[in-house]
Amino acid sequence: MTSFNELIDSTNQQTVNDRREMLEKLILKNPGKDLFSIVYEYYKEISKGRLILDCYRPIVITLLLDSLGIRVFFRQFRTEKIPSFSTSFFTEYTTPYSYFEEDPVIVINTTVCNTAEKCLFQMAKEFFFMISARNDYSFMNERNIQIENPQLDKEACSFAENIMIGKSELNTFLKRNRAFFPSFPPIDKENSDFFFTNYDFSYVINEIKRVFRISYKLAIKKLFESDFEYLVYFESIKQAEEFYFQCLKRHDKEYQDKITYLN
Repeated sequence: MTSFNELIDSTNQQTVNDRREMLEKLILKNPGKDLFSIVYEYYKEISKGRLILDCYRPIVITLLLDSLGIRVFFRQFRTEKIPSFSTSFFTEYTTPYSYFEEDPVIVINTTVCNTAEKCLFQMAKEFFFMISARNDYSFMNERNIQIENPQLDKEACSFAENIMIGKSELNTFLKRNRAFFPSFPPIDKENSDFFFTNYDFSYVINEIKRVFRISYKLAIKKLFESDFEYLVYFESIKQAEEFYFQCLKRHDKEYQDKITYLN
């Protein structure tokens, strides 16, 4: 199978080190700029002239990491306190005695990240920690391993969300796929019972989950930030989550009824 690096190098002579240096310079030259904007600028630059079969996600995190030669390992640890950790991305922290031989590495704890969606999201978060404020990290001995700073976790989550699913991309997805969603009832807040009884909210959420490879919680959260007009029926994200599970239970009951009928 052809790797991302081979695809890039077939069209130009950039090496992994060249691309690492490109991103490092972009970050260091723009100390006050939003990190996602910098990474997105880098991603667009290296993606020129290539076909990426993903028309909705702003950045495909696996391709991004591969373009920089960042290796990702999945290990099952006994503890749930550390979902992941990484080595330094910046060259000034690299030592000739590094355990990982100078290559940036992300290690995902599969005890915590036990689904594909969690792994992808954690990879995006960990990448943020690799390239963000370096002085906020504490490194472990000579192995140069950095651990998440809890103070940066909120910023990391926001960064990962932007990588996995952007507002404009979600609005585009909803607009393009509206015809494939279950029939939309007319919006009538006074007759909300009809919406909650007949509308298949779970289908929309599951499609967002499938396309953007995210959890149902993030799918619902981002839907609340979108232009989805049927949000007028919900007073909170929690109510939307409860309705989502009601729809799933309804499907499960219908399935069990069909099985009983066939038997």
